[in-house]
Amino acid sequence: MHNHSWRNQHCDAHGICWKCLNRYVEMQILEEGRFNLKCPGIGCSYRLLPLDVERALEASEPEHRQAALERYGSMRSASHGQRLREVVLGIAGPSERWLMEECQACPQCLSLVRREDGCLHVFCRCGCDFCAGCGSPRDCLCDQLDKDRDIVFAAWLRISPDSPVAWLRDSDRRCDRPEEHLLTTLGFFLWMAYLPVDLPWTRTPEEPEHSLPPLRWRSEQWEYSSSFDEEADLEVPLVFRYPLSSWWNLADGDEEENRFQDYRRVPRRPWRLFATQRDSRRQDRHHYLPLRWKDVRPWTGDDAAAPLRRRRQPRVVATVARSAEHAAAAARKVQEQRKRRQQMRRRFREELVHLD
Repeated sequence: MHNHSWRNQHCDAHGICWKCLNRYVEMQILEEGRFNLKCPGIGCSYRLLPLDVERALEASEPEHRQAALERYGSMRSASHGQRLREVVLGIAGPSERWLMEECQACPQCLSLVRREDGCLHVFCRCGCDFCAGCGSPRDCLCDQLDKDRDIVFAAWLRISPDSPVAWLRDSDRRCDRPEEHLLTTLGFFLWMAYLPVDLPWTRTPEEPEHSLPPLRWRSEQWEYSSSFDEEADLEVPLVFRYPLSSWWNLADGDEEENRFQDYRRVPRRPWRLFATQRDSRRQDRHHYLPLRWKDVRPWTGDDAAAPLRRRRQPRVVATVARSAEHAAAAARKVQEQRKRRQQMRRRFREELVHLD
């Protein structure tokens, strides 16, 4: 009946009575150990709020209701991020290293989930479904990873910008490729200007480094077959430290080759042609065209500078030339309008004299 069905503002009854909903919530909390409960309706994606859970447990026995509410509150307030940090940094001890080999971190609640058998698609008790191989909730990374075993611990948490674990993502970038971290800071531009800067790859890490092996990416679409460096005569590696998916759509082959050669290269300062900027200005590298005074600006009465002939010239001079041309065109237009007005006045006067 409609009056006996469970209903709220965001989900209809689905024909489920309060007694069935009560039993469903009790089993999910006490037996399954889940706290992010989903609506039991088929195809419904609504998640039960704490108020919905409390209302569903009103018909339970006092003992079952108290136990279910206590466990529900403890599971919702539990912080699995600290546990993940202890396992990754090795603080938990060497006896728990098997967790990183057989378990995967949930991308939503950060709890460790173990897959017994079946496919790599697993469901966490928080309601999140993800890949047990890479830990990605969407767009599986297993095809791009070069894996020694089925599970690569916290692969998605280490590279995704949507990762809730900022310390793991930042520490992985800092410890694995410190020169890339320099490129995103002001220190890179100061270092390019030959100023004394503390380089990140020369520092001693203050925080303990994680014990996770670096991620290795494989490129199945890469068709580059020449040597990585002709002088060193090295073969092109098939495994990379970072994904190269953003490089496939390059149209120019030379550009693709140059970017591939500069991929793992440490940034270097540019070669100086001159010791100072004053020496570079003395070389007179920019040849300016001679200018002559031409036309008159109608709004100020000043002369406008214009080049004698059209040639390729510096940007500043080209801007001045364009402004001079526009000013000359505006002056010619104003003069033509004045001439037309004078002609009209003359004709009007002649007509008046003729009428008189």
